[in-house]
Amino acid sequence: MGFFKDYLSKDSKFLIRNSSWVMFSNFSRVGLIFVKSIIITQSLGVKVYGDYLTILALILSIQAFFNLNFGTVLIKFGSEYKAEGKDRHLHALLKLGYQTALSSSLLSVVVITGFVFLTRYFFDQHSDQEWNVVVLALAFGSNFIDYIPESFLRLHFKFKLTAFLSILSTVIDLGITSVSAWIFRDEFSYFLYGIAGAKMASSLCYNVLASYFIRRLSKERFFAPLSLIRTDFKTMFRFISSNYGSRLLKNLIEQGDILVLGYFSNQSEVGIYGVGKRLGYAILSFIDPLVNSIFPQFAQMIAEKNYKNLLQLIRQFSWILVLPGLLLLVITYFTKDFLITFIYGSNFLPAADVFWVVLFAAIIASVTFWNITLLISLNEVNYRFKMNLFILFVSLPTAYLVIPSYGALGAAIILVGIKLLESAIGSYRGIRIVQKQLRLHG
Repeated sequence: MGFFKDYLSKDSKFLIRNSSWVMFSNFSRVGLIFVKSIIITQSLGVKVYGDYLTILALILSIQAFFNLNFGTVLIKFGSEYKAEGKDRHLHALLKLGYQTALSSSLLSVVVITGFVFLTRYFFDQHSDQEWNVVVLALAFGSNFIDYIPESFLRLHFKFKLTAFLSILSTVIDLGITSVSAWIFRDEFSYFLYGIAGAKMASSLCYNVLASYFIRRLSKERFFAPLSLIRTDFKTMFRFISSNYGSRLLKNLIEQGDILVLGYFSNQSEVGIYGVGKRLGYAILSFIDPLVNSIFPQFAQMIAEKNYKNLLQLIRQFSWILVLPGLLLLVITYFTKDFLITFIYGSNFLPAADVFWVVLFAAIIASVTFWNITLLISLNEVNYRFKMNLFILFVSLPTAYLVIPSYGALGAAIILVGIKLLESAIGSYRGIRIVQKQLRLHG
């Protein structure tokens, strides 16, 4: 243990300390979300679970077009205001974030409503799920708003508080979902309304409590006038515009796999893939705390031109994550059938191979968890857009060739390729820029 502490730099220890609370939150939430996923899969079965995932993927894919990800703007520009002591500017930025998130959320619901009813009218697809989709879209639109107070608290390194709020909102979500699944297990439409109610209630709780703590943190400066940051609007708009395209493509890649699989295969394969992906991506619960914690730290280190310690931080954590990832791959290869059967039941046993392949993709993403955050911190959002566009163009024709023959397993294999490309291209670019800056600034 002493060697490990000596090996870590001061910045690495600071990252671990900030990440510990987020990690505690993620572990708790992952456990609760696992219970939620088991309840849902057992209540719906393989095919209907595939229908549920398809509806959800449709909503999230359309909403991705309207998500400006203002939380990233809040951390990026807020870290600069904070470093310069411009507290009133920071709280004006918070006000702009809330206004932007609410407008984007409502606009996405309007578009989704029009889309589902126009699809029914022109293609005569009488699925009787239109209003279910609209209500779910309204509920999941709260994600836009949730990210604003979360980002503001992360900017002030209030990770313990955000951990508590995240766990509490997840408990509320799980409780309402469990009751809905028990009462409406044979009524899919009412079950979806229950899911929407759970999401709305958990989001309301999170935002009310977060607003209370932000007010305590802000005192009289809460919601300063937007005129304070008007001169920075143009720079923010350029950052949002550049980051928007790359994030949109990223979200379409992450959510579109369900839609593409459903188009080239069937809903049962979607259900199998959904279970395998959820379980395989569970490893990212270990990494998400690092991603959430490292962005404000990256932004501050770059603002201070602390490139040497930045490279050291990246190198240390990459090596720390490699060996546990490889060990986990070996262990799960021999236990994957047992894990799927034990957690989800024998009906989902075909998801075992999908789970292991997705786990491989998740480990690749884990080892290079810092690469996308580094690109954003370096204002390389245009490069990220081009990278994601290239990955999308490669993955779509590959899906056309692979998925019809291999179904859910084929989709998982494509996911591995996506993560390999993203990690290699993004990491190379980010490291090269930091090394160049280090030579210039020492």
